[in-house]
Amino acid sequence: MNEAVCIFFKIICVIKNHRGLIFRNIQLATMDGTPVFYATASFNPQTQESVAVTGDPVSSVLLGFAGNGFPLPSGEMHKAYLPVLPTDDFSHTPLVIKLTMSDGEELVTELPLSASESLKKFTPGAYCIFNVNKTLTGLTVGVETAGWEEGTEIIIPFV
Repeated sequence: MNEAVCIFFKIICVIKNHRGLIFRNIQLATMDGTPVFYATASFNPQTQESVAVTGDPVSSVLLGFAGNGFPLPSGEMHKAYLPVLPTDDFSHTPLVIKLTMSDGEELVTELPLSASESLKKFTPGAYCIFNVNKTLTGLTVGVETAGWEEGTEIIIPFV
């Protein structure tokens, strides 16, 4: 049984004739600070039935990029994967995506509350795609969700 949740960000620099960007990290958080994300879980290997989230929840998760950051040339798209544990319900608060650049600049966008109401929470066996576009005026984000398909593999690279 697949009990993981995977969030992945398709980050696109859509600014033409731009020198490109270097991202230090990407963060997903609740707008009002509601703790819905978990850092630890327990799994019983004998029954292999479920993952139980444990510990205290937090209001955000962060994916940091090693070395000098994540370079993104103008007009190119790259994917960044953030596996997360199942979350509590966040349908009452908007989600916020924050990209921190290598020079310290922070680009923040708030998803509409309707996205949170639609998603409700990140559930086992599913994945969510955030299409993040860096434009001249900031960030635009689209959201897609899907379930894992039986018999398919998604390879998530870890450094």
